[in-house]
Amino acid sequence: ATGQSPFKSGKRADIMRNFNLKASRAIKPLFLSFGVRLGWLISNQGSYDSTRSKYVKDYYNYNDLSLSPAMGLVLENGMQFNFGLDWRRVWYQDRLAQGETGEYGNSEIKQTSWLTSLSARYPVAKRFFVKAAYNYQISSSNMHYEESYRYNYRASTYLMGLEWEF
Repeated sequence: ATGQSPFKSGKRADIMRNFNLKASRAIKPLFLSFGVRLGWLISNQGSYDSTRSKYVKDYYNYNDLSLSPAMGLVLENGMQFNFGLDWRRVWYQDRLAQGETGEYGNSEIKQTSWLTSLSARYPVAKRFFVKAAYNYQISSSNMHYEESYRYNYRASTYLMGLEWEF
């Protein structure tokens, strides 16, 4: 019937599924690995854009794919170096991409992220290591309206400290 609200009074319910596959190989002093993850989220939660009078029924539903190659190097003195790359692509099923001023386009939102990780650790005592790590992430999307959420960004993180292995 016309005029009925699309909102339901029930509680939010999400179903998330992920399938992971990882292969690794040690070729001393190298350690190589490659991972693949396929996932999706189905939610009963919708969203209403009151500025544009638009309701999106399956606002949070998405599919995603991740590929993760990595390489580690272990030296005889116990020093370790690691390099990892994570690529992730998210496809929102019913959420349309918007331009910078908020106008809706004709295609669903797609977001691609690249995360590069570098780390090194050196043993300083039994089961204790000095560790340094750097991560750099780039995220890009066809969604350009970013009043409430950033889809396009660059970020760096740095870490330095003492690690205890038990």
